[in-house]
Amino acid sequence: MARLWICRALLGCVALASVGNAQSIPWNIRAGGGLGVALVSMPALSDYANAVGNPSIQDRVEEFQSVGELAAFGEVRLTDSWAMGLFWGRIVKTIQTNRGVPAAGWEFETTLSMPTVLVRRSLETESISFQVSGGVGPYRGTLVQRYLPAGAENSYSGRGLGWMVQASAFAPLDEHFLAGVAADLRWSDVSRLTDGAGNAPTYAGRTADLSLFHLSLQFLLLAQ
Repeated sequence: MARLWICRALLGCVALASVGNAQSIPWNIRAGGGLGVALVSMPALSDYANAVGNPSIQDRVEEFQSVGELAAFGEVRLTDSWAMGLFWGRIVKTIQTNRGVPAAGWEFETTLSMPTVLVRRSLETESISFQVSGGVGPYRGTLVQRYLPAGAENSYSGRGLGWMVQASAFAPLDEHFLAGVAADLRWSDVSRLTDGAGNAPTYAGRTADLSLFHLSLQFLLLAQ
């Protein structure tokens, strides 16, 4: 369902952007990927982990967490200045409530996939391409909760919309490849997680979700 939604949105936006544009150029498909680092605010998850794990003060889970990110993207350039594309990011974060003691306490592993359909505006110079993008997409997340001493675990998943704003700059390496850096802001509204029986991760009045604010910096390689 998510793939169908993305395809329809991308095709519809491409058609709208190309109608009536007298300065269109032949479509040019570009694709790339890279790695990044992000600062993520996850208040509901941190409150839930602290309620379940009841860690010591020094082991309490903080709302803001750093996490690595894997990124991939593709775009179709419609004109010299405009492009439509799909950006996909994935983050995985594992949190433990008793970090100093092996196989003790609780562990929470979160995974969030963030496909986003983007509209991109470019400003080209002789040596650098500056781009500003914005878009929306269907995000999907999972939470795996493990009680390490017993080896027990529960898995929860959910879907929701996500929004993204990105600024990037690319410089050519040769006639086929460009290297660049991108910074973006994202908001995930994966606000309901459930297991196979429809139960949400709730404890002592705290409910975990993956509604989070995401600020990231990525280093990218683009092929054209």
